[in-house]
Amino acid sequence: MTILFYMDEFCKKYLPSSVTYATRLYQFISSGFPTSSARGAQPDIVRDADVEVIREIVKTFETLLQDELSKLPIFCCDDDKIGNLSVDKLLKGGSNGYPQKTIAHLTPLCLSEIDEAGRCLVFERSTAAGFHMLRSVEIAIRQYLLAATGGTLPPLNRQN
Repeated sequence: MTILFYMDEFCKKYLPSSVTYATRLYQFISSGFPTSSARGAQPDIVRDADVEVIREIVKTFETLLQDELSKLPIFCCDDDKIGNLSVDKLLKGGSNGYPQKTIAHLTPLCLSEIDEAGRCLVFERSTAAGFHMLRSVEIAIRQYLLAATGGTLPPLNRQN
């Protein structure tokens, strides 16, 4: 495991502190013990002091690894169970999850705002997602008002 952490580029990039302690553990184990045979096997008995050093390195490694893993930007979603809220679907466009008869009534500008709101959800920008959804609602309301009034909007002081 320590060799994996040391050699893997992903680990080096995203788990740098964990890689440092994995490397320390590897170096301690590989150079800290006398070998009992020509093949390089580890001894049958390990001193208490060495066990304590290994325990401390592993404890620190586990703590750092848990901390770094919790901060990784990883999203795992099952499309079948999440529906339109899957990461892939939101990145392709949130409006694609709407029924076709609904999409037919919305303008391209309104659909683009819905798609942008979906992208904002993916990147955990909830305020921006709300902003874009409300813009899409505003566009739909204006479209409705134009259709209901025959193309004439009320004066600006009455457009609340």
